Amino acid sequence: MFGLFNKNRAANAPRLSANRHVKLLKRNQRCITDKIAKNMAGIVDVTENLLEMTDTIGQYTHVQMASIGKVVDEITSYSAYAEEVLANTETSMQLSRQTMGVVAEGNKTVDKSLQAMRDIQSAVTEAREVANVLSDRATAINSMLEVIKDIADTTRLLSLNAAIEAARAGEAGRGFAVVAKEVKRLSERSVDSVNDIYKTIQQITASIDKTLKALSLILDRVGVGTLAATDTTKAFQAVLHSVESTSRAFQEISGAVSTQTASLEKIVASTEDMSHTFDKLLSVVETTAVYAHFTKNTVVAMDHSSSDLADITAKLLAEIPQPEEVTALTINIPYEPSTFDPHLTSEFYGAQMLSNVHLGLLGSDDQERITPGLASKWYFEHEKLTWTFYLRKGAKFTNGREITADDVKFSLERLADPKLESPVSWALDCVHGVKEFQKGQAVDVTGLKVLDRYTLAIKLHTPYGGFLTDLGQFFSGVIAKEELAKGKIVGCGPYSIVEQTKERCVLEAFAGYSKGEPFVKKIIFKYGETGLAEAFKRGDYDLLWHETSKVQSELKGRPRTTNITESIMGYYYIGFNLKSSHPLVQNRECRRALAMAMNKERIVTNLLGGMASVAKGPIPPSLIPNHNLTGLDYNPKLAREIINRQGIRDLKLRMLLRSDASGALFNPIAEYIMEDLRAIGLDFSTESVTRPEYTRPESIQRCDIFLSRWVADTPDPDNLVTPFFHSKNSLNYFTYHNAEVDRKLDVVKTTINPKKRYEIFGEVQHLVYNDAPAVFLYHQSIGATFGDTIKNVRISPKGILKCEDILIVG
Repeated sequence: MFGLFNKNRAANAPRLSANRHVKLLKRNQRCITDKIAKNMAGIVDVTENLLEMTDTIGQYTHVQMASIGKVVDEITSYSAYAEEVLANTETSMQLSRQTMGVVAEGNKTVDKSLQAMRDIQSAVTEAREVANVLSDRATAINSMLEVIKDIADTTRLLSLNAAIEAARAGEAGRGFAVVAKEVKRLSERSVDSVNDIYKTIQQITASIDKTLKALSLILDRVGVGTLAATDTTKAFQAVLHSVESTSRAFQEISGAVSTQTASLEKIVASTEDMSHTFDKLLSVVETTAVYAHFTKNTVVAMDHSSSDLADITAKLLAEIPQPEEVTALTINIPYEPSTFDPHLTSEFYGAQMLSNVHLGLLGSDDQERITPGLASKWYFEHEKLTWTFYLRKGAKFTNGREITADDVKFSLERLADPKLESPVSWALDCVHGVKEFQKGQAVDVTGLKVLDRYTLAIKLHTPYGGFLTDLGQFFSGVIAKEELAKGKIVGCGPYSIVEQTKERCVLEAFAGYSKGEPFVKKIIFKYGETGLAEAFKRGDYDLLWHETSKVQSELKGRPRTTNITESIMGYYYIGFNLKSSHPLVQNRECRRALAMAMNKERIVTNLLGGMASVAKGPIPPSLIPNHNLTGLDYNPKLAREIINRQGIRDLKLRMLLRSDASGALFNPIAEYIMEDLRAIGLDFSTESVTRPEYTRPESIQRCDIFLSRWVADTPDPDNLVTPFFHSKNSLNYFTYHNAEVDRKLDVVKTTINPKKRYEIFGEVQHLVYNDAPAVFLYHQSIGATFGDTIKNVRISPKGILKCEDILIVG
């Protein structure tokens, strides 16, 4: 193999020979010229796209200015109308005040009438009582007259008897007879008088009865009148309240209209300011357009110069008799990836290699920022929720065939195909028609449309801010259909795989790479985790890639050696199999107690040498602050007390370990965790499986707890949370389900505002932290150690080395 160093060409070796130096410069010069030329072509496309967008912005600015003019006119008209409404409101308020006065007077008059009715009612009631008394007296007189009549009748009868006796007495009773006759006449006159009085009394009684009936009728009418007057009063009061409410409403309307009028005046002023601002904006846009044209002309001139440089370089290099140096770089990876299919892996170490082999519509730089990939330009139609991508003409697969829009459609549909069971198919969940395609309701993804040989449209069913980032990842890479039919995976990235064994994987630079041939001809990934420092000293490795400080410590002080360390978007965690029937796993408080019993700081310090930071949740605090995540700090005493309070007797858990090379990294961490939990009274049984088997559902179901890690596929908090904690995601190994978490993660998919998105992710992290489906151990860091003749070694936020940028200078 051609390496940067042979065994004796390490730090203490002499400088490279002049001949090899020339060979190295020759290759670097050709590659840099190729990169400049191809990137210049991309810059021309981007500049043209920028010019088109600038012109479009200018057009929209003109339309906006016209719209603002119309808005000003409308607001002015509305302001005049509002002032008219205000005047009418004032008039209405005056009428309301007059109406209130009339109603008040009417209410007083009705009150007087009502009082008169009450007086009449009182007088009539009194008269009826007097009439009743008279009636009673007449009845009493009638009774007395009956007595008098009876006495008169008796007297008349006695006088008749006296006359008879006087007649018998003869002359002696003559005088008595005269008296008896007078008595008779008196009794008869008394009877006649009594009859006359009786008739008079009857007439009086009849009159009294009529009077009583009349008085009763008067009382009834007075009652009706009183009720009517009362109802009238109530009506007047209702009218009064209504008028008062109307008056208050008019006052509020008047105040609102006054405020609105003032606001409209401010709006008019602001709109006029906006109009002036748009005037300035239009001027800036026009100036920008001028500069864009100037930039385009400059870029075109630079493109011509780049072409000239390429021609001159080619001629210059042709004059150099020495062939190019076949540079190679040997890098370590702990173990062989389980697959080399980009659509079938989310493995961290697999990504290390495959990100250098595959390219999609877009790419990313060493900071995971979006860059052009196969597409040199793209734009978004908001109304249609559609992205349109324009492919670079002449971009090729590593087998030499030109890439077309059909290849992109084929590759993305393969990624989404349910038959493939890709763990990263979620990257296309927001594309229109994917769900129907996955359910077998459609033969293809309707949201993927080939417009022509070099143009592809992707329609979304909902806006998603991370979509372009997903398209820039290796798992969205475009592969050759005809090679796949032969059982081969052929991509279009900077390197192709030319050798695969159990010991290593060799990548070779693709001379026809659409973004320019890489500087280093061969990248050799050797599998192994032990003896790295000694191997580096021997020259077996040119670059060491590591997760602990062990290598750096062993090579400390070595001359002409560079060490770099970067925190990455990843975390190690202990996961709970929530389908387990074990009470320690099913009980939320017990899971939280187990989290308190794990000494994370000890792992970071003793195992990793400080090359990590203790984690509370899945999202690094540098992205989203986690000061609100409290209650699960290391406290083994409290952990034991909580478990004892729960009364759980079965304290033996099943732990899943690894049986292959990956165990060298994971199993020591698992041993630390089991040691911590044994300290609070737990015990363990273990089962070991290979890395490919480890996260399969059938393996997870046989354990209670397991150890794994996740490194984000994309530099977005969404990728740290959604894959594991949304109940419908295939990577949710815990079978965790929280409806509120699902709802928030669904909402954040359509949220564009970055601040709001981060707020939602913070809320989700808090919910997950409290539920404890997993214990987050630490946020990972990655280190690299290499000689000082290697340049441009950068570790991305995902822990990826972009080998195409690495340069060997000596």
